[in-house]
Amino acid sequence: VEALAVDPEDSDTLYASMADQESSSLHISQDRGATWSEAGGLPSRALRIFIFKKGALRTVYAACLSGITTLENGVWRHHPTPDGVRSFNAVTAAPGADGSPVFYCASGPGWNGDDKSVAGVFVSRDGGASWRKLDDPIAAQFETPRSLLLFQTVEACPSNADIAYVSYKVRAEKPRGKPQYMGVAKTTDGGENWDLVWKDSTYEPSQGMRDAWMNERFGPEWGENPFTLAVGKDGKLVYASDFGRTLRTTDGGGTWVGVYSKKMGTGWTTTGLDMTTCYGVHRDPHEPDRLWIDYTDIGAFVSDDGGATWNSGTAEGVPGGWVNTTYWMLFDPDVKGRVWAVMTWIHDLPFAKMWRGIGVAHYN
Repeated sequence: VEALAVDPEDSDTLYASMADQESSSLHISQDRGATWSEAGGLPSRALRIFIFKKGALRTVYAACLSGITTLENGVWRHHPTPDGVRSFNAVTAAPGADGSPVFYCASGPGWNGDDKSVAGVFVSRDGGASWRKLDDPIAAQFETPRSLLLFQTVEACPSNADIAYVSYKVRAEKPRGKPQYMGVAKTTDGGENWDLVWKDSTYEPSQGMRDAWMNERFGPEWGENPFTLAVGKDGKLVYASDFGRTLRTTDGGGTWVGVYSKKMGTGWTTTGLDMTTCYGVHRDPHEPDRLWIDYTDIGAFVSDDGGATWNSGTAEGVPGGWVNTTYWMLFDPDVKGRVWAVMTWIHDLPFAKMWRGIGVAHYN
């Protein structure tokens, strides 16, 4: 199941895009998912499903990688992506002034830069039949080649289609792929103008950024620009998530607060929104209140108060090429303060993705 939508007027009716390796298709359930019937095939993998009603006319919109597919009165239509766009990264929709859906889409290379299609932000006010490019005002705010500006995702305000937020990243020319700027741009006039409400540089967070511990420890480059955005009905409440953080703004992007962790005294504690892997919890045999946790991506963390608060344990004395992951720790039972730890920049071992296509000679 790739995408799921609940009918806004009948919560027993569900719409889902289902796929195997060969094809994708739209399925409908009228009994809360107990049984499903196939409504028809889709041209490509679906990102999201929207249902809009205008008068007595009800239309299902499947936002696919290759464009917008509609089902209306049993008739299927497919509207392809804009010229030069190989596939969409993300699609969002909100009702326009007349109730018809307004679609925003982001396209082009994702965070790994392996897609060669045109990168941009587009809007359609006719159900995907035609598209207008919107990102020139964003590009004009950076002194960099247009090809280095990438868009990750986009989200519209559900009650006002003129308000939308898009996640962007500007790569540095050298070394290739390293982010130079990253953050979120906002429009309040349907894409005519954009404000950079979140603009991190590689090493300096945005002026309105009130992150928890991650920016302080690793800098803005670690989290990068958001992968997902969610906008509240007032257009001012927005949540954003990236490689490890969840952040929130309540003033339309003026300030962003990290909500994955909170400060307690001189340390930090979780709110339950952490995104990493814990390999072990270790108690120092010589200091009963000192605990260590070894993690993927954020190294080892230490607590000196029995686990109430935590700080990074690899901020000093550990080579830069070893700080990403701590896999395990052992304490010398006879010598206080002597500890051995397995550390590396290579995360997620022994999963096959870390071995596939590359030898281990470059591992450190």
